[in-house]
Amino acid sequence: MDARLFDAVARRLTAERPRRNVIALLAGALSSLLIGGPRPAGAICKRPGQQCDKLRRCCRGARCRNGRCRCRAGLDVCRKRCVNRKYNENHCGTCGHICDPTETCCSGLCIDLQSNIFHCGACGISCLPDGQCVEGACTDL
Repeated sequence: MDARLFDAVARRLTAERPRRNVIALLAGALSSLLIGGPRPAGAICKRPGQQCDKLRRCCRGARCRNGRCRCRAGLDVCRKRCVNRKYNENHCGTCGHICDPTETCCSGLCIDLQSNIFHCGACGISCLPDGQCVEGACTDL
């Protein structure tokens, strides 16, 4: 990673941002590394269902299979894009279902991480049976 890119990432992470934006930024950076670098711009890449071009370029989240761009495992097509409906606030559970700004998409459900005892502070973090979730932290009653 070059110094300019590192500085840009550091500035973005240290800026005051909502938790889900930071998580989305980190997830995007990690997926970009795992997928193999930046993908072609939207106008260049082929969307799910379209025929692949000679270079087999498909939009983010898709890959060329049998001559057509198809979503990778675990992703579904919503508005001509590949999305993970389990964790996408704009397509939570079903395409087009948008979570409220105070909610996060956890396993396809819009959850308030500040008060939900089964998803307290983050998806999948449960409080003890006799506890409660207050401002995203588990506490005893």
